[in-house]
Amino acid sequence: MKKAMKRLLVLSVAMLWMTAGYGKIVKVTTKNGVERVFATTQLGDMEIDSEGEMVVYDYLGEPIEQIDANLSTIEITDEPTVFATEENTWTFADEDLLTKRDVVTLKMLYNSTDPDGQAVTLSGAIHMPKEVWEREKESRGVMLVSHSTVSNRAECPTNRYTRVESMLLAWRTKPEYIIVESDFYGFGSTERYPQAYLFGRTNARATIDALRAARTILRQNGIECGKRLFNIGYSSGAYDAAMVQRIADEEHPTDIKIDHTMIGGGPMNISLMYDILRDADSTDYAVALPLVAVSYNESAHLGLDYHDIFQKHIADKIEEWILSKEHSTRPLCDSIGTKKLSEIFLPEFLREDNPNNQKLVALMRQHTMVDGWQPDLDDRIFYLHSQSDEVVMHECGEAYVDFLRSKGMTHSTLSAWFPNPQLDVNLQTTFITLLSHEGAAAVFARQVQHIVQAWENKD
Repeated sequence: MKKAMKRLLVLSVAMLWMTAGYGKIVKVTTKNGVERVFATTQLGDMEIDSEGEMVVYDYLGEPIEQIDANLSTIEITDEPTVFATEENTWTFADEDLLTKRDVVTLKMLYNSTDPDGQAVTLSGAIHMPKEVWEREKESRGVMLVSHSTVSNRAECPTNRYTRVESMLLAWRTKPEYIIVESDFYGFGSTERYPQAYLFGRTNARATIDALRAARTILRQNGIECGKRLFNIGYSSGAYDAAMVQRIADEEHPTDIKIDHTMIGGGPMNISLMYDILRDADSTDYAVALPLVAVSYNESAHLGLDYHDIFQKHIADKIEEWILSKEHSTRPLCDSIGTKKLSEIFLPEFLREDNPNNQKLVALMRQHTMVDGWQPDLDDRIFYLHSQSDEVVMHECGEAYVDFLRSKGMTHSTLSAWFPNPQLDVNLQTTFITLLSHEGAAAVFARQVQHIVQAWENKD
């Protein structure tokens, strides 16, 4: 009887778990006090072994927990939840000086929406100086960071930090800010699904929802967010951060007031970038447009056959190279093995009258940042781009700046070498020369530092 009751309890728990839905958080506490937190998107099959124990598998079929039937609690929730807390020492090489910073990271699960607008549980990270976590110092504010192009699951924000994050917290003045990042749809808790790369509002809403979740979690831990809110991104992250500013203006005018958006090197006009690369039949970042094509096909459910888009040797590898998320972008460029678009895509696909081409280009135009909206003229935006950028054409940045100016933003240029940020100007830009995409990123990092310092001085 006892064993039968135990099996009944386990079955009840399994049913509760299985019916939790696509966008829920499951919190389990075992009888010995161990707590585990999962998104339902991370879970796969469940079974009861011969001893009456429930074994839970992840979506790849690997066991992630064996939970005794006499568990303490199982909770299904929509509330943002921390699933791991880590302490690390971040380093940042600033000229000849290597600086370090002790940082605490809260890895969280929170509610957002997928590319279809349906509820989903995403993962993200809250990074803060250890002094802020231990209440020794107060936070000055929050920095929203949209990460740049990622194709390897190991490179999302809950798995590592990059130079951008270390630049923001570990540089020599060691500012007391809290960084909030989303893994975005397709990584972290949703890595089983194709990523929504450069897919319009999806990543922007993921970032905004991460901010709202972080505010809740920090408040529960007795930590104030601080006065300022900065919005930062470079490369593809610039596009996503620009969309964050747009969505904040359109959908959250009262509760999300961004003091400064700082972005650079972004594909703000994706169809223009595609046109330039197609006409030149050349790209220095061979994986970029394949990532866009796969993202748009999967996220918009176009149902296109990759053998109707790519050369056969590439179409045959889409699952392994891109959808598996096991490879970083530079090795993928090496695997593609060419810089000629006509050797990546089928020549017939590249024709403007090709129906498959037209479907993808229509989505590119739909997701542009240079048409179809009115920026808030109280926004402050800094944009940097190198005229020698070999990854994202500088014309994309210039189109974005021209659009903002046409909508009434007051504009001034900012020297990359002798910065003097004017915080009362809506739009400031720097179009530097003779630097690569990565080289310009270092200048961008320094400009962000100067702008943040200008706000500090203003206070």
